[in-house]
Amino acid sequence: MYRALVMARYSAAGAAGVLKEGLAGRRKMIESVVEANDARLVDFYAVSGGEWNVAYIMEGEFRAEGEAQNAASALIAKAGGGLEDIRIYGLTDVSEVDGQLSDVMQSYRPPGD
Repeated sequence: MYRALVMARYSAAGAAGVLKEGLAGRRKMIESVVEANDARLVDFYAVSGGEWNVAYIMEGEFRAEGEAQNAASALIAKAGGGLEDIRIYGLTDVSEVDGQLSDVMQSYRPPGD
């Protein structure tokens, strides 16, 4: 199951829109976009402090297409004028990483060795 963490910063126009409809309205819109891409919204958060305004986690069976969908979603969101910045990070379960460690360690050689 592919999971991604999305962090977004609203533009001034986007923040004004949030003031009109509330973050619950944005959550519903994001949930519909995520579901249209054969995924589900796991959680949605308001972020205090730092440079981001909202964060959410989505998951689905779209790993092969996930990066292209993420790139398209980010472009559309920025082009709409509501976002100043958006970052999408793929998340991997630690057990999956642990499962790959021995293979990578056997084939990795530091520079100069």
